[in-house]
Amino acid sequence: MSNGANDLVSHAKALYAKEFTRDSTDEMRALLEQALGNARELAPEASAEAHALLAGVMICRYLNRWDEDGEAQLAAAEERIEEALRIAPGTALAHFAKGFLHRARGRHELALAAFRQTLEHNPHFTGAHAQAGAELMNLGRPQEALPHIERAIELDPNSSFRGMFYWNMGRILFLLAQYGDAIPWLEKSIAVQKDLWYTRLYLVSAHALIGQQHEAERALKEFNDLFPGYTAARAVETDEKVNPNHNLFVVIGRRNFHVGLRLAGMPEA
Repeated sequence: MSNGANDLVSHAKALYAKEFTRDSTDEMRALLEQALGNARELAPEASAEAHALLAGVMICRYLNRWDEDGEAQLAAAEERIEEALRIAPGTALAHFAKGFLHRARGRHELALAAFRQTLEHNPHFTGAHAQAGAELMNLGRPQEALPHIERAIELDPNSSFRGMFYWNMGRILFLLAQYGDAIPWLEKSIAVQKDLWYTRLYLVSAHALIGQQHEAERALKEFNDLFPGYTAARAVETDEKVNPNHNLFVVIGRRNFHVGLRLAGMPEA
């Protein structure tokens, strides 16, 4: 029996462990779809992980606004998660992907439960530690969130997801209105992962909100060079809707974020 499909899954997992960018997720998706096209070659564990990892890639591309397929993409990802859990209910990657699926639908209590379940199956899954923290933040519990992010960084300071760990730390501090403290974490996140709109715009806003107008305008210019034609209306009315949240702590924090963007000079529409 050929091991080609299993090798494709191994290649995708190695890429996942190395980096997580627009280009790398596009490559992972192609590898996993090819592997699952020859599903009879796959060992059960590899098949479950392939479905789960593909679901995670699809949802994160949706959350990062790298794809525009909307609910159809989430529905397709949900089918992959269900198949992964049917094959192997203890697949940590499937529970991890389920957490992101719930987040994308604004079900933050369920998302937190899914990330905690991920950790039950794999206590050393650093991404799950960080995302559990992110969900506690989304639920208005920032002081509980911080230790989870710190734990993720401590467990794997060289993780391919460390840019997201730094982003989560910066965002928590931003929502706590500790803008000066948030800036170094946002800068560290951008240094690792340069292609995310939200890390850059939160940095712009943080500078503006503490009166660092020159730094805010410089950060906004760097953002515009990468994302031309972006407006405050897009950030507020379109991109934030992929992560719906009505918790007052987050709502107030996002309003302050919008104020900072306008102070920095971002056009309204």
